[in-house]
Amino acid sequence: MENLNKIKELGTKLPRGAKVKISNKCGVSRSLVTQFFNGQKLPSIKTVKKILVATCEVVEDYKKESQAVDFIVDTIKL
Repeated sequence: MENLNKIKELGTKLPRGAKVKISNKCGVSRSLVTQFFNGQKLPSIKTVKKILVATCEVVEDYKKESQAVDFIVDTIKL
């Protein structure tokens, strides 16, 4: 139950469009990814692993983009 709450919390904190990127990376339908993060549906363990691995990759991509944007803003300020 505790893990389900953590998954729901993660789903609410994901940036806009992240669930679509996650579904594209792991080859799972967007609706299943959304239902998983809302806690409505629990797919098989294999699918859960795919979704979580893709989520890690997408979050890392967003971090890299954010750092690049910060660098550009800092360069403009100079």
